[in-house]
This record gives sequence, structure tokens and C-alpha cells, in this order.
Amino acid sequence: MSKFKSLLNWLKNPKMWFVILYLILSIALITASIVVVSFGVNDFWAYLIYSLTAVDVIYLVYLIIYYVPKIRQACLKFAYKNRLTKEYVDNFGFRSLVSVSFSFAINGVYALFLAVMSIISGSYWYGALAIYYFALTLIRGGILFKHVRRRKIDDENTYKLNLIKSYRNCGIYLSLLTLALSGAIVQMVISNQGFRYAGTMIYLMALYAFYKLIKSIVDMTKAKRNDDYTTKSIRCVRFVDALVSILALQTAMFQAFAQDFVPYLPNSLTGGAVCLIIVVVGIIMIVNGNKQIKKFKTN
Repeated sequence: MSKFKSLLNWLKNPKMWFVILYLILSIALITASIVVVSFGVNDFWAYLIYSLTAVDVIYLVYLIIYYVPKIRQACLKFAYKNRLTKEYVDNFGFRSLVSVSFSFAINGVYALFLAVMSIISGSYWYGALAIYYFALTLIRGGILFKHVRRRKIDDENTYKLNLIKSYRNCGIYLSLLTLALSGAIVQMVISNQGFRYAGTMIYLMALYAFYKLIKSIVDMTKAKRNDDYTTKSIRCVRFVDALVSILALQTAMFQAFAQDFVPYLPNSLTGGAVCLIIVVVGIIMIVNGNKQIKKFKTN
């Protein structure tokens, strides 16, 4: 009994070398399960692999729950040793600026890729999407440029007022962005085109799309409690981008699982709903921005 308790205690607090070996074993078992499913094997060894994988995943979840807080603490301790990483951890606004910088670069490359695909394939759908992502890149770049530029303003009141105006203008640009997005949706519906992902990649993209949507909603809620209007602008743009990702996921799902079905109605409804929500977000930003500008000038 004492040996069993010792084993349980050791499994509760495993050594790092054991965790690394266990991760390698987990990857091997999960890969084997995927291969067995792909080839449709239904013999004794297949069920043995399924059983071992199920048991393995249970303990793997425990290891993740056990080690994630420890890894987080270690990362925080390391981050606080550097001024920039400390600022990234502590400052929500600074994290937003770093995020929009990466998004600006990624959107620009993706828009260029779509433009090239449009030229090669002669697809108006890719062309309309390229225009949308170029516009989104310009909006993100404008937010970043104006924030850096207005940091040079010495007068604090003028600086804050300019940030509020930038937030209001971002709402205008997002409202106008629906024109480019509407063009892409019309081309998608007319030509019955959509995104395509190879094999199981569609499941990863689905997880990523819903993660983006949930994360953007949470960040927008946090930004409402923040007085930094650059952060508010960034989070609204991320929310809009997440909505378009959900629309893209829907088109990919139809392309992968319902090839005989022409989804004119569902794609039109979802596309229209996304455009409407973007316009509503833009109007809220415009109204709220004008309200804050008048309030600021009055004070």
C-alpha cells in the first residue's frame, strides 16, 4: 500500500524529465490513433491504441492543469527582467499596440497573396477579398501611425483629443469597409466560391476562428473600461476581423462537407449579418467619439 501511495504522490508531482517523455509518448499515441481512424482499421490493435490514447489523454490533461500555472509564473518572472517585456505584461494598451503591429504585417502579406491569387486564377472573389484586406491593413496601419505620431505632442489635452478623433475616424473607416466586404460577399454568392482547407486543417481553422471571436469580445469588454482610445480602436478592428473569419469558416465548411449544395441563402444571410454588425460597430464608434469630443471640449 505504501508503494502505491508513493507512486500516486510521484504521479501528482512528476519530474520534468518524466513529463517530457510522457509528452513524446502522447504525441505518438495520438498520431497512431489518427492514422488508424484514417485507414479505417477495426481490429484488436486498433481498439488497444484507442484505449491507451484515452487513458493517456486523461493524465495529459492533469499535467497541463498542473504545469500551466508553474510555466506562467516562470514566464512572468523572466518577463519582469526586461523593461519591454514587463511593459507588455503590465500594460493592456501596449499589448494592443504590439498586437496591431503584427496584425498589420500579416494582413498586408495576406492581402498581397490574395491579389496574386486573383490575377493567376482570374477570380473576382479573391480580388474583392484582397481589396478588403488591403483596406483593413490601411486602417490598422493608420491607428498605429497616428498613435506614434501623436505621442510627440507635448500638450496632454491636445493629445487626448486627437486620440478620440482617431477613434471616431476609425468608426467611419470601418463603416466604409463594408463596401469592400459587400463586394467580396456578392462575388462569393454569385460564383459559389469560398475558402478551402486541406484535410483536417479545417478543424484547426474552426478552433482558431472561434478563439478569435471569443478573444475579441473579451478584449472589447476590457477596452470599455480603458480610457485609451487607441486600444478601443484596435479591439473594435479585431472584432470585425474575427467576424469575417467566422464567415470565411462557414464558406469553407460548405465547400468541404456540402459540395452538392449551393449555399446561396446561408452565405447571403451570414454575409449580410456580418456587414450589418460592422456598420453598427462603426456607428457606435462615431456616435461615442463625437459625444466624447463635445464633452472634452466643454470641460
